[in-house]
Amino acid sequence: LDGGIEEVLFVDAKRGQGTHSISRAVYRAGRHVNERRRRRGLNDRSLRVGIIGFPNVGKSALINRLLGRKRARTANTPGVTRSLQWIRVATDKTSTGASGSSSGNSRGSGQRPKKGFELLDSPGIIPSDMLDQTDALLLAACNSIGVGAYDNQAVAAYLCDRIQNLVLMGKESIAAPQWRDRCLERYG
Repeated sequence: LDGGIEEVLFVDAKRGQGTHSISRAVYRAGRHVNERRRRRGLNDRSLRVGIIGFPNVGKSALINRLLGRKRARTANTPGVTRSLQWIRVATDKTSTGASGSSSGNSRGSGQRPKKGFELLDSPGIIPSDMLDQTDALLLAACNSIGVGAYDNQAVAAYLCDRIQNLVLMGKESIAAPQWRDRCLERYG
């Protein structure tokens, strides 16, 4: 975007909050692609956007929310998405026939340019330079890496230490508002 500053969008894919801003941002950021194609005498094409991030952070859930239906498999475990796949998000179809596909150049035919974009659903990525054990423990605690990749007792001890530090700092109500109630409910 302008001046090398990236736009940050806050999105809740579970509740659908902020997802419309993603579509608008995709069209704003990619507007120049089809303008350049038209200047060269080429037809418009769908914009392409890659969805990348850590494992199990909701990439596929976001795609499903943008589509308005479940297309990408999701689960509360890392590693569900195992390969790259393109998924088309059609927001406004230009129709010239029963099939709904447009033919020819959309510039001179009185048609609006084809709307929609393609999303690349990808498996989670963990940076190769992550050498700090604390980062690995935090990823395990957030369920971002598979259970077989870590010692669950070490992760539990890390979480207990972290929550104890939050309590000592007086931040438990902000960082873990339901922690006390859940522990009492579960353990008595």
